[in-house]
This record gives sequence, C-alpha cells and structure tokens, in this order.
Amino acid sequence: LSLGKAKTTMFPYQMPELPPVLAPFAEIIRLHWKPFLKIVRAEEGGRPWQSRLGGQIPYWPADFTYPRNPDDEPLLFLLQLNFADMPPLPGFPTQGLLQLFVDWGQGQFLHYESKAMGHYHPDLCTDPELLLDAASVNALLYNHTKPLPMPGAVAKSVKNPGPLAFQPASAPPDETDYLYEIMFPEHARLPQSAEYESSDNPKEEEKRKLAAYHRSPAKEYYRLTEAGLCSTVGGYARFPQRDDPRQYLPQGHDWMVLVKLMEEPDFGMRWGDVQELHVFIQRQALLQHDFSNLWLKLAS
Repeated sequence: LSLGKAKTTMFPYQMPELPPVLAPFAEIIRLHWKPFLKIVRAEEGGRPWQSRLGGQIPYWPADFTYPRNPDDEPLLFLLQLNFADMPPLPGFPTQGLLQLFVDWGQGQFLHYESKAMGHYHPDLCTDPELLLDAASVNALLYNHTKPLPMPGAVAKSVKNPGPLAFQPASAPPDETDYLYEIMFPEHARLPQSAEYESSDNPKEEEKRKLAAYHRSPAKEYYRLTEAGLCSTVGGYARFPQRDDPRQYLPQGHDWMVLVKLMEEPDFGMRWGDVQELHVFIQRQALLQHDFSNLWLKLAS
C-alpha cells in the first residue's frame, strides 16, 4: 500500500512501540500504518488561497472556469486545500491549491454515491487584480440560466464555514475500513480477551473478564486507531455499518481516501444522521496530481 519511498521520510510520525499483546501482529500493523492530516479550524487569515471548508468559493483567478455537470449545473464548492501551508503528506502535492466540488445531483447528493471533482491550481495567483472578488463571483454564478441551488446541501451540512489548519498524525485502519478484514481475516482475528484468573464470585468474574478485555489485542489495537476518528486529509475510511463499497470492486484498493469529513462542532458540520463524507481518489491519479475523477461516498 506504499505510495513510494521518495516522500515517506518527510512525514514526522512513525508507528509507536506496540504493547506486548500486539507483538505477534507487529509486521502486519506496520505494513498498514499510514500517516494523515487531522483537519482542525484555523484563525482567519484573509487570504483567498487559504485552506477553507464550506461557504462560498474564496479563490477565483480571472481565467478560472467554474466546473459544471453535464446538465450545465454549477457544482457545489466543498473545500480547498493549500498544500504549501500543510505538513507534507506522502504522495500528495507539496504546493498548489486543490479545490473540491460535488455534483448537486438534483439536490440529493447526500443520499447516495455521487461524483466529486477537483480543480488543481499548481501555481497560485496572489495578484489581487487577477482575482475575482465576492461580488464578481456571485454575478457569474447566480446570473446563469441554471444557477447554483441554494441553500444547498453543503451549506446545510457546514453551517459555520471557515479556514483550515492541519495536524500530522498516523494510525492503522479501524475495523470499519475493509482493509481491516484483509489484515485480520476470519482465521486470524485479533483475540477479544486476555488471560485472567477466574473467580467463583459472579461479580468478580465479570470484573476480571472486563479487565482482560481491556488488556486484549483487540482493545489495544482499537486504541491505536482512535487517532483516525476525525476529519482527515488522507488516512483510512470509516464505515460504521461495515459496508465499505471498495470491497466489492476488483481494484478497490486503488481507491484511497483523499478527504474524510466527520461531525465537527467547530464548523457546525454534520453529514446526515451522524455520518461521514468520503472523497476517494485512485492511487495513480493522486501521484500524478490528477483530481478530475473523484468518488464521493456518504457512510452511515
């Protein structure tokens, strides 16, 4: 699952020393240990090219054509990532600006799988005279014969849009990502309990069983995955119903998490009924910085 050795040394976080109960699984855990960036709210910087989630598209060079679907409907702006202001992440660009858009899909994009589109600006324009202001953006979007629907699913789901900051982290996949089943197939599951001294007292027996569970390989592994239970750039997916759609694709492992958005109070962000929004990208496309073919999936 490596994206290549060229950039892996740039990321500061490595796998920590594992607890003894996970020693027999160290090799497979190390193989699937992955760095990612945790998404958090940042202070407003006032720059149109600052990383940002939700709201109106902030960065618009004069020669930029806003993306539309085959029905000529404007797509919804989801977020933008300024890679130069982010900690380096293996396989990702180290400069330029990526803007992500989602297809409105007749107003129902949160209800099923949908298309997403990325527009990558490899070179930033910082000349104010060559950037459109908010009024000009509105004029272009809303004076069209097929205007952008409002308030829109993104506006409803990100009620407090704002700038982004990023914290480096790393973790293996949790049990809801289909790769977990590959790591630990049915005949090699992580043990759910550890040894304990039995007792004739039922209450004492339950206490010892619970204590053994918290010392078990399964519980210790879960603690390793907790770092990834957040909105991320990169990292692993999270499908609480364990219905990761990639498991049904012949080359499902080629689809990687580009962005994962979970419920985040700082942004007033909530996707459906406590769901996670994923934007996937194919491995080779990421390495080539080609963000034209993305896959959006809402996990419930």
